[in-house]
Amino acid sequence: LVIHSSFGIRINRAWGLALRKRFCRKFNFELQAAALEDAIILSLGPTHSFPIDEPMRYLSSGNIADVLSQAILDTPFFATRWRWNASIALAVKRFSGGSKTPPQFQRSNAEDLASLVFPDHLACAENISGKREIPDHPLIRQTMYDCLHDLMDMPGLKKVLERLENGSLNLVCKDLAGPSPLAEEILSARNYAFLDDAPAEERRTRLVRSQALNTPEDAVSLGVIDESVIREIREEIWPDAENMDECHDALMVLGGIMDKEAESCSWTELLDSLASTGRACLVTTSASQVWVAAERLAYWERIHPNLGKSPSIEAVGQIEEIDRDQAMVELLKLRMQGIGPTSKLELAVFLGVPDTDITRSLVNLEQSGFAMRGVFDQSGQQPQDLEQWCERRLLWRIRQRSVQSRRKRISPVSINTFMKFLFEWQGLSNEARHLRSEPEGLMEVLAQLEGVELPATVWEDAIIPDRLGNYSPQALDMLCSTGRIVWVRLNVPGHCPLRSSNRLSPVAFVPRSALGHWFAHSRSAPYDMDGLSWPARRLVELLENGGAQFFEDLVNQGGWVASEVRNGLSELVGSGLAVNDNFEGMRSLYGKSLSKRRKRGRWSVNPRDDGAGRWSLLNRLGQQGELPESSMSQSGTRWDSVEYIAKCLLRRYGVVFRRLLDQESSCPPWRDMLYCLRRMEARGDIQGGRFVHGFAGEQFALSEAVGLLKRCGSRQVERVHSINTCDPLNLTGIVIPMDRVPMNRKARLLFLDGKPVAQQVNGETEWLTDLDFESKLEVSKEASNSVRKARSKPNFVHPM
Repeated sequence: LVIHSSFGIRINRAWGLALRKRFCRKFNFELQAAALEDAIILSLGPTHSFPIDEPMRYLSSGNIADVLSQAILDTPFFATRWRWNASIALAVKRFSGGSKTPPQFQRSNAEDLASLVFPDHLACAENISGKREIPDHPLIRQTMYDCLHDLMDMPGLKKVLERLENGSLNLVCKDLAGPSPLAEEILSARNYAFLDDAPAEERRTRLVRSQALNTPEDAVSLGVIDESVIREIREEIWPDAENMDECHDALMVLGGIMDKEAESCSWTELLDSLASTGRACLVTTSASQVWVAAERLAYWERIHPNLGKSPSIEAVGQIEEIDRDQAMVELLKLRMQGIGPTSKLELAVFLGVPDTDITRSLVNLEQSGFAMRGVFDQSGQQPQDLEQWCERRLLWRIRQRSVQSRRKRISPVSINTFMKFLFEWQGLSNEARHLRSEPEGLMEVLAQLEGVELPATVWEDAIIPDRLGNYSPQALDMLCSTGRIVWVRLNVPGHCPLRSSNRLSPVAFVPRSALGHWFAHSRSAPYDMDGLSWPARRLVELLENGGAQFFEDLVNQGGWVASEVRNGLSELVGSGLAVNDNFEGMRSLYGKSLSKRRKRGRWSVNPRDDGAGRWSLLNRLGQQGELPESSMSQSGTRWDSVEYIAKCLLRRYGVVFRRLLDQESSCPPWRDMLYCLRRMEARGDIQGGRFVHGFAGEQFALSEAVGLLKRCGSRQVERVHSINTCDPLNLTGIVIPMDRVPMNRKARLLFLDGKPVAQQVNGETEWLTDLDFESKLEVSKEASNSVRKARSKPNFVHPM
């Protein structure tokens, strides 16, 4: 239940707490609630159903002070304000024996004081009946005043309720099938907005299904359930009788069938046969005629003592323990399970009783969680403003079938259109490249390519410049040095005795806080200290004892030459054990002057030329494919890691399916990914459906990606795109049905309208498909521009 109220967080907090208290008293259920500046949310259970405007009558300007005073006692707000007032009144010592009293001791001392002044506040709930009497104590009065007038605005809330009562403030109620765009913020509210003590990971709002609103028509359809789905469900649950026994079972299941329904189903002959054998009869009420089985006749006789029967038969079975209201409830249960959404008027005609009796029975079913009320069927068979009722299990089936219906309405696109979408999604067009600015634009690019392992030199030669105009290496070093991004080798091969680093060594950019997620699913070969060379083992010892250190400090402490330090660092980086504060450390390992300095046999260390930061160890030593404990504390459980990587893949590709995982080197199994993706779809974070032709299995996409995918499918303008063959968008042989174009850091792959048409290596173009002269001319022009941009790149290498 979301209340859009723009009165500020102080009034909304008081309103939400008071409503939560009234709900708890009415339904005997502790609700989760939250409040922000412009919204209040109450998380209801699956058995809660009531008229949508009813909660506004739970509170009035006359009882708000009493309800809110009782509600504030169960919140952390009161305990916090009590400790503060007790401390400033010197009732709780903040210093003892010349030293400050620890906070936990101050808290327990404040609770001890509260047990003396206000015993009911900490009393056992089983021993409290009714309202708690608030004592007339100065500290209690001050605490209640602070909570009601400082933390909240009770006088302001009282004025709002008075305006609702006198009609100067209108209340608009809407029953929607999904949250509106205005409710998205309160659904994802942080801990500071919570009005209860439930943790963030256990909030019911995480299960709310958010629908994609790409157009105004999508927003209009929030309150509409697909008519075809309701029609299908009704056809499925209505029994199909072909003989007398099946017809008798239908009477038992439905509690009775109206004569008009029997005629439409062509059951008249079967019912006459049942009547002739005494197994059924036609009962007549003041509003209708209903065919009833002999086993259900006792319920009808309990409702109508002078019931007309044709033929007159005796009821089978006795129901002496139930009264008239219970008999109506039982028949309503049977009826609602077989007809789907219906109105109170239809049920009253079926049973032949007044509306007041039906209303009382339906409210009983609602409070027990059997029935839900709302406006479900808008096909025109029911008045759109008439309240409808539906059995809860059937309503859940209707909602689930609606999700499947929305999936079917998504038109899948071709592979070429999907590639055009990926170029737009990752910003490979000239317009998108120049719209991004450093450092946020670089952070956006690295976040989209998080976890992708590529040769170190390709990142700054092709991958980043293709997505970011006017790229400078200083921006990447700044992101690394501030700790937002760390470069690391995730997957380490096991066949090399000594794993060294060079310009072709794969590295990935990952947020430092997410290292544990990627380490949990990286495919690193097991190793031990004995497998490292002597310089690498010596460096591990220095870095473990002294922490992060500069290159010059490592040379001075070890008492060795710089070349040995460099070789050891290269081996540690290649083993995924060491990183540098910025990417300059990796550049120094594959500098252009590397071969010249090797000939001298000795490395000079000049602080003015050493632009690299500090070297440090990663917490991977001794791990055999398990998540390090330090990373586990930051990353959570294994399923948290799977969900995090699933979100990264969605951010990278927009659309995720099984085949795309063949491109990834550090990725959990698809069976685990599928479980998390289905959970995300159930929460409404993503959409499921068939988005791309030619691939089996389930597919999932972000809501914004679906809109862009549709626009790319309708766009008729042909565009040429050029990427490096090491680019993660080189999906040849994986998504694109053709032979795999091998990775070559000096080669470019050219696409025309999403289709790979040429490969350029060392200035020579190799055509992959037949094109006309104009298309070849356009593709060749783009290829020459790519070569010109590559040659104009500045030299980023700064050797040690």
